[in-house]
Amino acid sequence: MGSLSLAIIQHHQAEGPGRISDWCKLSGHKITRFMAPDGCLPDLNQFGGIIILGGPMDVEDNPRWMQKERSLIHSAIEINKPLIGICLGSQLLASVLGAKIYPLKQAELGWYDLRVNANVSSASLANKNLINLAVPQWHYFGFNFDSHLAPLTHKSVEIKAYSSLCPQQVFRHQQQYGIQFHPEWDAVQLAYLQQAFSEQCPEDLYAKSRMNEQTQLQHWFFNLLDTVFRSAITSDD
Repeated sequence: MGSLSLAIIQHHQAEGPGRISDWCKLSGHKITRFMAPDGCLPDLNQFGGIIILGGPMDVEDNPRWMQKERSLIHSAIEINKPLIGICLGSQLLASVLGAKIYPLKQAELGWYDLRVNANVSSASLANKNLINLAVPQWHYFGFNFDSHLAPLTHKSVEIKAYSSLCPQQVFRHQQQYGIQFHPEWDAVQLAYLQQAFSEQCPEDLYAKSRMNEQTQLQHWFFNLLDTVFRSAITSDD
């Protein structure tokens, strides 16, 4: 049976791994959590994969601890470490790869429909249902990979999905994925956010009518996790 040692980088106590923990329990993988603002980051050599979560900070603030996190991401790209960046994590990954981080004309707050770019196979996104997938969003900035920008390793960045307000929602570079929305936010994780941020939270995030969307989101995300970290899973034999 394969197993994975996975590092989770957090930026706020209330923004935890959510359903990533469920995937690890089902698959027999181990999670170790690190709080980046406290100066705590993983040793890349000790983990098969990295997931960088969101947070209330802005990439443009770039405090010293974030500079160290950027350096870690740079190193992960250089060795082609399997990595997923979510929301703030995706913006950090994108910025290291040379993308512009910019304020959206209208923030994405709540649930939005996601669409696959016409030239991208939905199978490459791990689930054909992504074309009709509604996802939870809470961000004020986006990333933009202009055509003239050369990625860090001079390999292409593929923009896989978009929404009505944000033209670049999901991208892939080698074994690194950036996801602007929050596939890890299950009902329990959303309750933590509501407790921590109260009235600041987008009201639509907690709609009970979203149970079907949550089920679809979990199915897609688990498939993506399987796909991204397959190469890092080692055999116990």
